[in-house]
Amino acid sequence: MALLYRRMSMLLNIILAYIFLCAICVQGSVKQEWAEIGKNVSLECASENEAVAWKLGNQTINKNHTRYKIRTEPLKSNDDGSENNDSQDFIKYKNVLALLDVNIKDSGNYTCTAQTGQNHSTEFQVRPYLPSKVLQSTPDRIKRKIKQDVMLYCLIEMYPQNETTNRNLKWLKDGSQFEFLDTFSSISKLNDTHLNFTLEFTEVYKKENGTYKCTVFDDTGLEITSKEITLFVMEVPQVSIDFAKAVGANKIYLNWTVNDGNDPIQKFFITLQEAGTPTFTYHKDFINGSHTSYILDHFKPNTTYFLRIVGKNSIGNGQPTQYPQGITTLSYDPIFIPKVETTGSTASTITIGWNPPPPDLIDYIQYYELIVSESGEVPKVIEEAIYQQNSRNLPYMFDKLKTATDYEFRVRACSDLTKTCGPWSENVNGTTMDGVATKPTNLSIQCHHDNVTRGNSIAINWDVPKTPNGKVVSYLIHLLGNPMSTVDREMWGPKIRRIDEPHHKTLYESVSPNTNYTVTVSAITRHKKNGEPATGSCLMPVSTPDAIGRTMWSKVNLDSKYVLKLYLPKISERNGPICCYRLYLVRINNDNKELPDPEKLNIATYQEVHSDNVTRSSAYIAEMISSKYFRPEIFLGDEKRFSENNDIIRDNDEICRKCLEGTPFLRKPEIIHIPPQGSLSNSDSELPILSEKDNLIKGANLTEHALKILESKLRDKRNAVTSDENPILSAVNPNVPLHDSSRDVFDGEIDINSNYTGFLEIIVRDRNNALMAYSKYFDIITPATEAEPIQSLNNMDYYLSIGVKAGAVLLGVILVFIVLWVFHHKKTKNELQGEDTLTLRDSLSRALFGRRNHNHSHFITSGNHKGFDAGPIHRLDLENAYKNRHKDTDYGFLREYEMLPNRFSDRTTKNSDLKENACKNRYPDIKAYDQTRVKLAVINGLQTTDYINANFVIGYKERKKFICAQGPMESTIDDFWRMIWEQHLEIIVMLTNLEEYNKAKCAKYWPEKVFDTKQFGDILVKFAQERKTGDYIERTLNVSKNKANVGEEEDRRQITQYHYLTWKDFMAPEHPHGIIKFIRQINSVYSLQRGPILVHCSAGVGRTGTLVALDSLIQQLEEEDSVSIYNTVCDLRHQRNFLVQSLKQYIFLYRALLDTGTFGNTDICIDTMASAIESLKRKPNEGKCKLEVEFEKLLATADEISKSCSVGENEENNMKNRSQEIIPYDRNRVILTPLPMRENSTYINASFIEGYDNSETFIIAQDPLENTIGDFWRMISEQSVTTLVMISEIGDGPRKCPRYWADDEVQYDHILVKYVHSESCPYYTRREFYVTNCKIDDTLKVTQFQYNGWPTVDGEVPEVCRGIIELVDQAYNHYKNNKNSGCRSPLTVHCSLGTDRSSIFVAMCILVQHLRLEKCVDICATTRKLRSQRTGLINSYAQYEFLHRAIINYSDLHHIAESTLD
Repeated sequence: MALLYRRMSMLLNIILAYIFLCAICVQGSVKQEWAEIGKNVSLECASENEAVAWKLGNQTINKNHTRYKIRTEPLKSNDDGSENNDSQDFIKYKNVLALLDVNIKDSGNYTCTAQTGQNHSTEFQVRPYLPSKVLQSTPDRIKRKIKQDVMLYCLIEMYPQNETTNRNLKWLKDGSQFEFLDTFSSISKLNDTHLNFTLEFTEVYKKENGTYKCTVFDDTGLEITSKEITLFVMEVPQVSIDFAKAVGANKIYLNWTVNDGNDPIQKFFITLQEAGTPTFTYHKDFINGSHTSYILDHFKPNTTYFLRIVGKNSIGNGQPTQYPQGITTLSYDPIFIPKVETTGSTASTITIGWNPPPPDLIDYIQYYELIVSESGEVPKVIEEAIYQQNSRNLPYMFDKLKTATDYEFRVRACSDLTKTCGPWSENVNGTTMDGVATKPTNLSIQCHHDNVTRGNSIAINWDVPKTPNGKVVSYLIHLLGNPMSTVDREMWGPKIRRIDEPHHKTLYESVSPNTNYTVTVSAITRHKKNGEPATGSCLMPVSTPDAIGRTMWSKVNLDSKYVLKLYLPKISERNGPICCYRLYLVRINNDNKELPDPEKLNIATYQEVHSDNVTRSSAYIAEMISSKYFRPEIFLGDEKRFSENNDIIRDNDEICRKCLEGTPFLRKPEIIHIPPQGSLSNSDSELPILSEKDNLIKGANLTEHALKILESKLRDKRNAVTSDENPILSAVNPNVPLHDSSRDVFDGEIDINSNYTGFLEIIVRDRNNALMAYSKYFDIITPATEAEPIQSLNNMDYYLSIGVKAGAVLLGVILVFIVLWVFHHKKTKNELQGEDTLTLRDSLSRALFGRRNHNHSHFITSGNHKGFDAGPIHRLDLENAYKNRHKDTDYGFLREYEMLPNRFSDRTTKNSDLKENACKNRYPDIKAYDQTRVKLAVINGLQTTDYINANFVIGYKERKKFICAQGPMESTIDDFWRMIWEQHLEIIVMLTNLEEYNKAKCAKYWPEKVFDTKQFGDILVKFAQERKTGDYIERTLNVSKNKANVGEEEDRRQITQYHYLTWKDFMAPEHPHGIIKFIRQINSVYSLQRGPILVHCSAGVGRTGTLVALDSLIQQLEEEDSVSIYNTVCDLRHQRNFLVQSLKQYIFLYRALLDTGTFGNTDICIDTMASAIESLKRKPNEGKCKLEVEFEKLLATADEISKSCSVGENEENNMKNRSQEIIPYDRNRVILTPLPMRENSTYINASFIEGYDNSETFIIAQDPLENTIGDFWRMISEQSVTTLVMISEIGDGPRKCPRYWADDEVQYDHILVKYVHSESCPYYTRREFYVTNCKIDDTLKVTQFQYNGWPTVDGEVPEVCRGIIELVDQAYNHYKNNKNSGCRSPLTVHCSLGTDRSSIFVAMCILVQHLRLEKCVDICATTRKLRSQRTGLINSYAQYEFLHRAIINYSDLHHIAESTLD
């Protein structure tokens, strides 16, 4: 029984558990649906069939109910996502119950139950809700007086409302929750969906001021909705005086702040108490409530007052506030009247400034009012400005003004306290500078060709610009020709002129024909800038060639018959297309001694020329060739035309006859009447014969044969016979008819017994006319003469003659070489003395080698140098060209230089030779060509006053004009400045020093010191400023000229002089990159508007010519990739004699161009330095980076100057060298003072190294050896070294440096070295020594800097640059501040071999100076120069790359770029 009970109990538990689980499952399957009241909601369930019932609670929902819509939809697949694969359980229908316009009553459980099959059901719990929102509230801003009550409310709509509603509603103040707000808040339910949420205060005070917000939160604490209400508690205002100050004798400025008590201030009341009186009285003024400051007046001067202020609003008056200190009025009113002046102007701006106010008035002036008016009878105000007072008293600039216009300026001082201003200043006048003029008007360009002189000219006329924008002082004319030729396309010009006002026309003569010319004319005002250009063009007609080359011919035996072989020159068609060439042969009559010009010679036919009755020389057309069929070689007298192809001949003749259309084919003789004779009647026809003027044929001198010819012709005329039935034959060739009009061009057989000449006719077609040009007559030739017979080899006289001639030639050669040897030594001596002269050796050598290039036919001497090539040299061939000429002691250069011309047939020096002008020439043989000399304005009608030893020289492609001049003498400085003024020069290039080799080379033509002025004639020169770089000095000179007439404006100009310092007379710079950089600097500031560039040295030919030539050649190399050095110098010498005066200067041109062609421009500017170096170091996908390629070029470039090391290589000095590969050059080694009784005591392995300023700033030495420590200290003492840099480690070994100082004192010979102390720094150790020369009792303080951080591996460089930068800064600054004055005192640096480490330090010192002074660096050029002074410097790419990296770090560390921008 007990067992049964237990089993029953267990079964009951199982059933209860099952029921409980089912209940849980059922409860878990109810779906909750939130339905917003007023919106629609849909409930969905799935079933196997359509029989589904929907219930709300226990009640079935009727399908016809208006608020419910029920629909059933079949499903195509298991859309509900069920994965039940049992076929009987597939869901096939979707059932939807839609509740429309949900309301509160729709809340409840909804069930979807299937009525057939398995009894599936789905239950939904629908819960209606309303989103919470504030429907209404207290106004946004509400005011209450203090101690009044206030209620804030929010009407909130929300559903459902339950026990959590109180927790979800909160009042916030100023965004924060406070517990006291919950105390004063309450919630009242109005209905199921609305409630009123209130906050009530029974009394409000100032602390209740704020913004309140009623907020509805959700259960998670997130804000759902809210409403802000601002409560203002009003009270009486509170005022505090912040500042009070007396601003006049009877005025006090008062400034205050106010708390208005949340109610607008109506008025302020001021009460005051005079010091010494018992009561406060009201001030007469009641101040409007909007004020926070006020000027109180009607006070007594120099009296102390106490002030109180009270504010009033609608609540009442506040408490009075008193300023703690008494305010004492001034004894005077502060008045300041500025004194204004103009301090600068441009074309559109004028800057004015004024004196600062006195210190006692500064506090009363806060700003200035400025007015600018355009001057006139009634000034027109242009602009009013406010300018704040500043402690620096900076000026003010008015902009956007009219150019070249007068303006008036006024300024007055104003107080920000009183809002009043003082009196206006006096009017000050200022004028804007000239601006850019508009284009000139009425531009007219006319191209004119003179048919008589064959000259071409272009006349240009114009009028002043419509809007000059100032005073026009000159006009810039730019003429450029575009050739119409299709063969020769070389541009003409540009030709640039400057025409001074008031001239409005110019004439260009000797311009090229067949060219379309474009002219631009722009006005230049005093602003010196080109105005808007006016442009026009004209077409110059075609013309005949300028020159016809010499035609060569010779007689040849062709098929046993003598003919003439003619070599026709190719003639330029630049002036117009040549359509036809005609060759004329002239048979010379023995009676003719002279022939008329070819164009005046009468032309006959071949038959007439060779007839027996011809008594005068005549010409006939032997050949006619069109350009199309031009042949360089023609045979004459072969009875053939130039081609055997009849089609070619017909086409050729048709071209030529069309070319001659409108012009008689032959120049016919005059027509005369033949008197009756024999059977001739008076009615006989007129017979053409040669004119009586030319006297070639006269009727009385006709031979019998000629009379027969005449009779035959007359007979033919009378019988009207057109054919030659009985032709009259030539006396030379009986088979040729004497006259046949169809054979005007006939190359018949020549008479071997006659003399012949000829000429070439060139025909150019100009629209409707044919233009002819004629060559000169050919050399006279006689076909019958035989060649001179060859001498027999057995003829003893022949051998004797040859021997005598050979001996004479040999003797002459020996004499010439003796003379050359003598004058070579004489010239060498002159060069050493720096004489700027031309020696006899120059003249002799030019006489011997005086051959001229065939392209320069105007040279005096001429010759045939077939082996000389003066053509252009390509950039890639420059190195080979230099090396080839460098062989055999520069023989190639010497040969080429000696061929340069000294004189020209079309150049004269008459003005230089005048007795009055001889004293104006510094050197008697350096003269100015008359054709290119600079002419000064004539003074007092004296013609010789226009002379100065200077010539115009045209640069590359005429883009730049130079004036090459001698250095002025004391007697010609005034003329020198006259030339600068009259030629509108703004750039002077000076290539000489005032004295060289103790001889005066140039007079000083500028004032002595900066800011000094000096008068030179009418020209006043002020030395404005000076800037020094390593190679040159840039001086700015302000120049003005005395007024010629009263009332005329003074003209002022600014001249910039570039003075190159390191070029010795008659020599060439040792390193080309310095002068190349100098030229680039000049070109960077040059423009056409700045006029020609004035270049001078001493004579104005050697250094001057070299610079001008190099400038032109660099431009040619950059544009054409090739250079014509010889031709360029020839062209320059055609403009001024002896330009490029010495062989060394000529060789230097090649060296400089090779340098430019190899390396290009390696300058790196500071603003792009980092990116530029990064670009150089960036490696391509394959190959090396640009920096590596540059360094390899640097290593491959050989130093062309031979430098010996004979002293260091001496056997006695070998023990003093650490390495036999690193020996100092003799030319710059440090030479010690010899010691008595000790041989070879002058040698030490150390070299002088040039610094940034090209002086011997450094000494690089090897580490001293044990046996050279004494020599090392001797060098320190003798060279007065105060700064010593050691970049090596102390120790024993080949790469270590011995400790060359003792702990106390040590003496080497007469040098005593005393160690003082040392100091350890982060990157280096600093030591102090006293070095005493006991012989002369001279003590020197030496500071040593030993660098500690260099890698010990050979060839390695420091990974970081900071240490080297610090060493450079400290050591170089010490050197500058402590070097001994009056001696070189070089900075000495040593490392193991005196190579890699030392060279990096020295290079960095130079680069730092370069960077600081010029804001750019040239690491490549600096490295090349260093390497030329000592073996082994900067010898690896790692060192070269380190320099680039270090200079960037130096610039960043010292903010060099930022200081540049500042």
